[in-house]
Amino acid sequence: GKRLAEAIRGESGHISMAGKVMGGALLGGLGTAMAGVGVVLKVGFDEAKDASAGIAQLTAGIKSTGNQAHVSVKGMTDLAGSIQAMSGQTDDSIVKSEQLLLTFTGIKNVGANKIFDQATLASANMAAKMGGDASGSAILLGKALNDPVKGITALTRVGVSFTAGQKDSITAMVAHGDTTGAQKLILKELHTQFGGAPKAAGESRAGPMPRGKRDVAARARSLAKTV
Repeated sequence: GKRLAEAIRGESGHISMAGKVMGGALLGGLGTAMAGVGVVLKVGFDEAKDASAGIAQLTAGIKSTGNQAHVSVKGMTDLAGSIQAMSGQTDDSIVKSEQLLLTFTGIKNVGANKIFDQATLASANMAAKMGGDASGSAILLGKALNDPVKGITALTRVGVSFTAGQKDSITAMVAHGDTTGAQKLILKELHTQFGGAPKAAGESRAGPMPRGKRDVAARARSLAKTV
């Protein structure tokens, strides 16, 4: 009887210890899982905070310029989502591009001439091909479109090629008050040289796009065809 009691106590000790070990492992796993959830929540919160800041800056940009670009916050955020879906650029970078382009009051959407929207897309095109992010390209492109005659020189320095005939046409258009025509010619050449870069970047980084993203990407490509 004594030996049996000792054996039972021994086994109970092992069971108790095993329970502690298993319990610790479970609690440790739960802690790790909760830490993971915390990271996800923080990332989600940070993304929401960035999106909110971007919208606030777009709103402020429209207000400070008297909306000379003829755009809306919803239109710009929708466009950013479309371009992001087909490119290697982040929507934050594209929204930043739009914020910068708003400061160049000669870049605007008027009727069928969606110069502002096309410039946003062109910024992502250039960044995807030359490196960096879309907001960096937006500064260069904004200056070029705001003053096409001087601007094509700056674009040439970073590798954008214009023929002598194109340069003469741009100069003549601006001289005759057709700045929009000169902007369209510049954007058309940019699309020719860089138009496929965002699609290639997006596919190489993320593989085939889901159907929803293909749909918004198609809308962005449709915009490019209007240049």
